[in-house]
Amino acid sequence: MGKQSAFSINLSQEELFVILIHLKTNALPGLDGSVFDALTNEQKQLALGVAERGLIAREMLIADSDAHRFKLEPVTFATVGACAKPDLTLMLMKGKLGGPLLPYFFHLARKMVVVHSVPMTGIHHFIALEDKKAMLRALISTLDFGSPSKLDCPEGRMSEDTLTAARKAASEGGYQSALEILSQSGLEPSTAENLANSLAHPASTATLVRIIHHGNGKEDATGGTFLAGDRALWFLEPVENGSKTGTIAVSSTSTQEAVTYVKELLSM
Repeated sequence: MGKQSAFSINLSQEELFVILIHLKTNALPGLDGSVFDALTNEQKQLALGVAERGLIAREMLIADSDAHRFKLEPVTFATVGACAKPDLTLMLMKGKLGGPLLPYFFHLARKMVVVHSVPMTGIHHFIALEDKKAMLRALISTLDFGSPSKLDCPEGRMSEDTLTAARKAASEGGYQSALEILSQSGLEPSTAENLANSLAHPASTATLVRIIHHGNGKEDATGGTFLAGDRALWFLEPVENGSKTGTIAVSSTSTQEAVTYVKELLSM
C-alpha cells in the first residue's frame, strides 16, 4: 500500500480523540470510546492534554491566527475528516476463523480516499490513497486469498445457527463432526462435504460490508463473508427471508469472482 499512499499517519487513541474534538464529532468507525470509562474527569483531561501537546509537537495542530488557539493542520484535517464523515465505507474484518479479527475501514468522502486500520490496540493508522482504483488494489491486497479454484458443487442455504454449530463442531471435532451437522442442513452432499473440509482446515475469514452514509443519520449496509479453506474459497451471504435466526446463502467462489464482487460494491 505504501506506493499508493499520498499521506500516512499513526495516531494514539488519545490523539485521535483530540482530533475528533477539533472536527466537532465524537464518532469514528473503529474507535473504542470505552477506554475513558474507568477514568475520572481529571484523568481524562490529563490524558487529552498530553495527547494534544504531542500533536502540537508533531505539527498536526498548528497555531491559529490569534496564536492563542490551535487548529488542525489541513492535510490531517482532510485525512481524518474523511473517515469521520464519509460518503461510503467498506468495512473489512479479516483473520483466522475463530481467532481475533483485524479491522480495516476503506472510506470515500468527496475526493478523499482513506484507509483506516487498527494494527494494534490503541494505535490507529491512516493512509490517504490517490483514487478509487488505488483503494481497490489495497482491498484486494489485504484480502489476499491466493488462487483457489471454484469447486464443482451447487449453491445452498442454511440457517445462521447451523453455520455457527458447524464451525464449533469443526473446531472441536474436525471434519467429521462438522459434516454430521451440515449433512442435516439441506445442503447437497458435495457442498456439505467440501464446506466441512474448509471449516476443519480454515485459512482465513474476511467479512466485507459496504455502508452508504446518507448524511441524515441513516445508513444502508450490505455485504457478506469470504471463507478461505483448504484449496477452496466460499462466499457466505445473508438472505432476507423474514426468519428470526436468519438464512445464509453458501456458494463456492474464486478469487476473480471475489474481485468482481468488490468492484460491484465500489460501483466500478
